[in-house]
This record gives sequence, structure tokens and C-alpha cells, in this order.
Amino acid sequence: MMTLRQIRYFVAVAEAGSVSAAGGAIGISQSAITEAIKTLEDETGATLFERHAKGVLLTYPLSSSRGAASSPAAAIRRTPRARRA
Repeated sequence: MMTLRQIRYFVAVAEAGSVSAAGGAIGISQSAITEAIKTLEDETGATLFERHAKGVLLTYPLSSSRGAASSPAAAIRRTPRARRA
């Protein structure tokens, strides 16, 4: 089941362009983000990012929906931590 945490990490990586930069931006370890993204990919059956030596890029089908992903991300940022999964 997809969680708000996974969505938050997905959006952070998409915005930062790398897992390590996303981890620094949101204060989460690179390994935790990698694990969450891998689980999300396994659950959805989709490759969410193209991995490269210098970072990641959204896969083509998702690249047009980045704006749509930002709206839930904004809602998550406004949600008090105690209520997040």
C-alpha cells in the first residue's frame, strides 16, 4: 500500500534530481529513501526514475505529471508530522 512517506520521498527525489540531495533536503538517509522508492516501484510495477551516475530523472510517462505530484506534496508538507504515516 502506498504511503504518504513514499510519496513525500518520491517528490523530494524528483525535485532534487538525486537521492542523496533529496535526503539532505528532507533530513532522511539515502538508504531509507532508496528503500521507499524501491518498494513504491515494486508496488506500482513501474520504474519511476531513470538512474544515472549523476542522479535520477523521472521516467517519461511521469515527467508530464510532475506538476500533479507537487500538489499532493504541498498538502503533505502542510500536514502536521503527528498525522503522517
